[in-house]
Parts: sequence; C-alpha cells; structure tokens
Amino acid sequence: MFPNCPKYIQQRAFERVETADAGEQSVADGLAPAHREWLGSTDTFFIGSVHPEAGADASHRGGDPGFVDVDGDTVVYPDYPGNNMFCTLGNVQADGRVGLLAVDFADGRTLQATGRADIVWDAARVAAHEGAERLVEIHVDRTVELPNGTPLRWSLTERSPFNP
Repeated sequence: MFPNCPKYIQQRAFERVETADAGEQSVADGLAPAHREWLGSTDTFFIGSVHPEAGADASHRGGDPGFVDVDGDTVVYPDYPGNNMFCTLGNVQADGRVGLLAVDFADGRTLQATGRADIVWDAARVAAHEGAERLVEIHVDRTVELPNGTPLRWSLTERSPFNP
C-alpha cells in the first residue's frame, strides 16, 4: 500500500449538509453537453483503473480549471510528473477500462463515467499542455449523475502551487 501523490490537490474546506437522499440518478450513453462543460472546467477528478494481475487503483488528478479537454465523448487530460509509481498508466497500458468520478464541490452532484483509455505520446499534442509528459485519452461509453451524490460541500481555500 502506498499513498497517492498529493502534488496537484487543491486545498478545500468542507461542511456536511443534510440531504434527503442521493436523488434520482441520470444514466446516459456518452457525455451530455452539461457533462462536457463540467469536466472541461473542473480542477479535480478521480480515476479508477485495473490491472488483470495487480488489481484496482484509484487516483486523484488535478490542475487549474480547464486542464481537462473534452470533445464529444472523449476526455483528454495531461499526465503531469507525480510520484513516479505509474499505477494508472500501467493499468491503462494493460487494460484500458477506466472509471472517472467528478464532484461538483459546491452542490454535491457527482458524475461517474466509464470507458476505455489510451496513452497519447504524440509530441505535438503533449506540447500543447504545459508541464505534461504524456496525455491520457478516455472514450466515455456511459455516465451516471447523482444530484446529491455526497452530503459534503467544499469551498476552495488554496490551489496547488504545483499546477502548471
């Protein structure tokens, strides 16, 4: 067991709010326009991946708002230098199935997306993302949105000083 790299984590204060329940989930194939906007403006998401022999991994990905590119049902994020464990990248190389979790920190909505990922090494594409060593491109197949996915609400207190 080892910790995730804390390098690109935004500092947030949180509070618990009373919610009736998670609300009615919205399930869709691919990304809706609102999901594209959400992911394209986020500063944080979580990615789950799996290796057929080593098991599952969940990791944080962060940057300044807009660090994620979204085009149709394709999500691309820059892979910045981190803890050099390469768990997500190794898993993607071995088995491209991934899941994403985005949280709307202000209102508690959550978005889960599943699909297949590839590692992008194309130097010109990577160079368009300052500080990136490669990109991860995810083709989203399915999404689940919960209006009250978490009873916590967060407010930003400080952006990571490592964000490119």
